[in-house]
Amino acid sequence: MSSASLIKTPPEKVRVNGWVFYTSTALILLLTAILIVAPQEAGRLLGVAQAWLSKSFGWYYMVVIAAYLVFVVGLAFSSYGKLKLGAKDDTPDFSYGAWAGMLFSSGIGISLLYFGASEPLDHYFNPPEGAAASNGAARQALQLTFCTGGCTAGRSMRWWAWPWRTLPTATTSRWPCVRRCTRWWASVG
Repeated sequence: MSSASLIKTPPEKVRVNGWVFYTSTALILLLTAILIVAPQEAGRLLGVAQAWLSKSFGWYYMVVIAAYLVFVVGLAFSSYGKLKLGAKDDTPDFSYGAWAGMLFSSGIGISLLYFGASEPLDHYFNPPEGAAASNGAARQALQLTFCTGGCTAGRSMRWWAWPWRTLPTATTSRWPCVRRCTRWWASVG
């Protein structure tokens, strides 16, 4: 355990900038009231605003994402990438493998919580072919969800939970799902 977690600091009195806090609270309450009172008109106005922002600043968004990615990768491979956070004699609380496992698990957890219900419902109401909200759409929705999430998330989780009596590889753990998804895409295409 690092020594930073053992340091106790005295609690500070929370200071609030009144002008910023009350102004932002009033704006939030005003916009919420407008959305509640006139939802159709507010929805139309927000749609127009979103379309304008996407058309006007969509390119900027993509440039910022690319620049941030280049900056972070450059920072990681520069001399600052070896900068140690903490005292000289501190040891990390977790190994690189543990950090990779935590990042992997959090990514899978976010995917399951965020897309667990929304992805099949989106495919159900907007199927790639056929009528929406039908039995065929429900079948396609689950097939698409299992193809996108099942091949990556499900098989990866199974690989980590595989009994240690065997030595699984990425190929052996994913091949049945890849074969099933390939057959499905071939039948749709």
